Order: sequence, then structure tokens, then C-alpha cells
Amino acid sequence: MELAPRLRPWLRAYLSNPRNRLPQNQLDALLDAQLEDPVRYAVLLALAAGIATYGLIGDSSPVIIGAMIVSPLMSPILGLAYGLVRPDPGLRSRSLRWIVWGVLEVVLISFLLSNLSGYVAYRSEVLNRIEPCSLDLWVALISGAAGAFCTLNPQVASSLAGVAIAVALVPPLCVTGIGLAGLMDVVNHGNFLLSDLSWPVTSGSFLLFFTNLFGITVAAALVLRLYGYGRRTAMGRLFASLSLLLAAVVIPLWLNDASVFLQARVQKSLHVIERLYPAMEIKTVIAQPKHQPPQVEFVLGVPRQPTIDERRDILRLVASILGRRVQASFSFVSRASS
Repeated sequence: MELAPRLRPWLRAYLSNPRNRLPQNQLDALLDAQLEDPVRYAVLLALAAGIATYGLIGDSSPVIIGAMIVSPLMSPILGLAYGLVRPDPGLRSRSLRWIVWGVLEVVLISFLLSNLSGYVAYRSEVLNRIEPCSLDLWVALISGAAGAFCTLNPQVASSLAGVAIAVALVPPLCVTGIGLAGLMDVVNHGNFLLSDLSWPVTSGSFLLFFTNLFGITVAAALVLRLYGYGRRTAMGRLFASLSLLLAAVVIPLWLNDASVFLQARVQKSLHVIERLYPAMEIKTVIAQPKHQPPQVEFVLGVPRQPTIDERRDILRLVASILGRRVQASFSFVSRASS
């Protein structure tokens, strides 16, 4: 028995129920109200940028989460999605202006605060946001659908804070500002400790923000159209205009997937080595995912040099985890037994 024919009437009845959706005039008024006070928008963005910047510099996840809740960037993005499906050129252009304004404001504030603090360092919370992959796009798509659903359904509006946490908009932009501050530090003071990472930090974090922006906009537009807002003819133009942006987002994310998944397999290999060979100490791991084939070099401290059979067993074990396409090599460094 097919499930789709049974679900379709239920879904149609649920979406058309006035209790589960805002009337279009109320939705228009809600989005207009969220985009009518530039002072409130600027103040909230400045506060969110300040909180996120110092949370990233201090490597504090709770502080960064607080910035996500304060940020008002979700409102113009939902306005952009609504302007695309109606279609409403006025709402669309106004939402885009607010988004661009927000991006520039957050990056500038983060850049200034990073320079004023005199402490530019790339700690784990920064490095976690410089290599987005396709998983981040899926998170953005689901979060955009959740944001639109919560906006349209007054009964679950309290869940919007959770949606803001799920998809981070301000922290990646703050990482971009921190990366720009690092680039300036390299240029002005020759800080070579930051020279190799500053550009990847800046470009990777902005790609993460653009991924979130694209995913939220597309998913929110789909949910709005599913609820019956806008015109069906607008969807064809919408997806035609977004096709090039999709390629611009998916291609670099797909290239990063190999690096992210290789890192996960390397971590699994390290856990297996630590469990099966407790006498060995992991000194260094160098992963080069962009090589063809990808290469991983393990440097292990050992109380004695392993035999040929032991080396073969370790290599075979790690190769089974990393996969056939990855070339693994080992170096064994003698150390005093404890």
C-alpha cells in the first residue's frame, strides 16, 4: 500500500488549517515590522558581533551560542525568501540591502575588535568554521525549513531561538573579520605564525556563511510555496536564478568533503591504534587530502622498533579504515619505556 496517497490529503488539510498558518496579510505585516527599524537591527547586530568575536577569541562555545540568539539576520533572509516566491521586487531588494548591510557591519566590527584586543589567534572555535562541507548545506536547508515553519505557525514560534542556534549566521562572519585582522597582522608585522592560515580562515568562513544564506533562502522559499504563499510561476524563475548559485556553493563544498571525511577516518584510525597498541605514542599525524592519491603520514613513538610483521599488521589495519584510495605511511621514533 502506497503511503503518499494517504499523506497528501492530510498534508493539504494541515497546511490549509487557519490554526497552523498565518494569513497572508499578517505575514506581510510581520515581515514589514521586522524590516522597518534599522536602528534596532544595527544595535542587535553590533551586540551579536561583539559577543561572537570575543567568544571566538576566547574559544568559548556558550558565548558564541548567545550571539546566535541575539542576531537578527534571520529576519531579512526570510524576507528575501518571501520576496522571491511572491514575487515582490520591493521586499526582495529591501531584504538584500539589509543582508548586505548586516554582513558588512558584522565583519567590520569583528575586524576592529580583533585589532583592538591585540590578540589574533586561530583557536578551535575559529578553525571549526573554515572548512565547510556538504553537511553544512544540509544543516542550512533543514534550518531554513524550520525557520519558515516556525514563522508561519504561531503555535511553535518559541522554537525560533533553537533554529537560530542550529544555523550559525553571525559566527562565520566574525571569523571572516578575525581572518582579515590576521591578514593585516601578517602585512604590518610579518606575523608568519598566521600567514599560512589567514586566507583560508577568511575565505572558508565566508563560504560557510554563504552556504548558510543560500540553504536557508532556498528551503524557506520551498516551505512558503508549500503553504500556498506566492505564485507557482515564480518558482520556475526562482530556481532558474538560483541554479548558478547552487553550483557556486556545491562545488567548493564537494571539494572540502574529501578533506573532512579523511579527517574523520584519520581520527578513527588513531583511536584504534591507541586501543590496540597502548605502548605506542602518537607523535604527529600529517594528512594531505588534496594530493592524488590522498596521503596520511603517522609518526609513532615506540619503546622498541616493531618487527616487520607488526609494521605490516598496523599498516593493514589503518589501510582498512582509511580506504584503498588513501596512501598511508608510518615512521617509528624510539622513546624510553615508562
